[in-house]
Amino acid sequence: MPHVTLGAHLQLSECERIATQLNEEGRIIRATINSETRGDPMNRDGLRALYDYNYWANARVLNAATKVSPDQLQAPARLSHGSLRGTLVHTLGTEIVWRLRCHEGISPSALPAESELPTLELIRARCADEERLMRGYLASLSEGALHATVQYKTTKGAPFENVLWHLLLHVVNHGTQFRAEAAVALTGYGHSPGDLDLLVFLREGGAHPTQHAALSS
Repeated sequence: MPHVTLGAHLQLSECERIATQLNEEGRIIRATINSETRGDPMNRDGLRALYDYNYWANARVLNAATKVSPDQLQAPARLSHGSLRGTLVHTLGTEIVWRLRCHEGISPSALPAESELPTLELIRARCADEERLMRGYLASLSEGALHATVQYKTTKGAPFENVLWHLLLHVVNHGTQFRAEAAVALTGYGHSPGDLDLLVFLREGGAHPTQHAALSS
């Protein structure tokens, strides 16, 4: 197979790493490239920086939530999980379930119920425990482990498999959605958590320089 160059950064030369169809003029009209050819899109520093951001943003929301009354915490609201408390519990429960799936090979049949965490104090304490456990797990991962495939089941029992770093990134992305919902409710109660943007976190020096570089590259 002839040596083919795509742009300034990607070189393809092995049949095992690319399936390419050329037209009569020699131009590439279709190429399928595996992740090795593209290079590693995620590494440990970048992932840990994203989790630093995740917990920074969680803390902003939880700190703002201390300013609302118990009645406001559980009051019905036009949110995906019915109330500010329901939203906080769902965000936490998702982090717990995905760590169990990825780290311990356990696929729970349900997320923690809101009734298990009826007060903000209990939610905050469980969040602190979960952060400690997840940080320990992330610290134990090698670069190669991030690209391993994880087999798991949904809460409905459907089997799936995904690359580990995809799942870990999903947790942060999922948190972004539901923190935003919580922020809407908190703002409505007069207690906005403030800016939750990744760039705000970085500008406040929230990531180690090597992690900052991993996110900015």
